[in-house]
Amino acid sequence: MGVEGQLAANGSGGITTGVFDANDNSVVIAGGAIANTSAYTVDASTGRGTLTLSGVTPADYAIYVISASKSLVLSLDSASTNGLAAGEMDRQSGSFGATSLTGASVVGIDAQSTSGPDVTVGIITFDGTGNATLSGDENNAGTVSPSTGTAPYTTPDSTGRF
Repeated sequence: MGVEGQLAANGSGGITTGVFDANDNSVVIAGGAIANTSAYTVDASTGRGTLTLSGVTPADYAIYVISASKSLVLSLDSASTNGLAAGEMDRQSGSFGATSLTGASVVGIDAQSTSGPDVTVGIITFDGTGNATLSGDENNAGTVSPSTGTAPYTTPDSTGRF
């Protein structure tokens, strides 16, 4: 199960807008809307909270605030047919364009294949004009192999989604 997207929180428990992409056991949702009926809570003394996203599956998450710009998230419901979702939320600001993706970045991907855990780690290099190159290693259920390739990417829109 993989979920990725962006949302706007209003600072008082509401989500005003958002969009997400998901892949749940090869069922793909691209550009799904996060409804403005979504909500969150955070306990100021512990940093733990909840996040309920309307229009998204899975919908219920525990959130752990690390700083003003970073939170960890873990899905709480069993709506996914391929396991739970976990990851992080990072605050974004500013506008984005082709040169927003320039240079090398570390990439890590955790997944579940039919044969077991599938983990890839490596370096992805963006050229700022729509081309990316990956150089890394994949461990698919104990079988380690190089993971390399090139692919085009679309220019990020003003929210950073591409």
